[in-house]
Amino acid sequence: MKDQYAIRRTLADNPFSSSYDPMLQVTTYLDDLTAMIAELQHVIEGLKSDLEKRDKHIAMLERHIKIAENALIRQDKWQND
Repeated sequence: MKDQYAIRRTLADNPFSSSYDPMLQVTTYLDDLTAMIAELQHVIEGLKSDLEKRDKHIAMLERHIKIAENALIRQDKWQND
C-alpha cells in the first residue's frame, strides 16, 4: 500500500500543478489514514480472537493433563495396595 500511496501522491502533491488543492490533499490524507486505522482495527480483532482461541486450547490441555495425572496417581495407589 505504501508504494501505491507514494505513486498517487507524487502528482497530486505538486504545488506547481494547476490541479494542486491543499484541502483536497489534506482530505485525501485523512481518508487514507482512516482506511489504515480501520484495517489495523480489523487485524487487532483477528489477533484478539486468535489469542482467545489459544487460551481456550491451553486451558483444555491443562485439564487433560490434570486428568491424566490423577489417573496415574490412582493407578499407582491401586498397584501399591
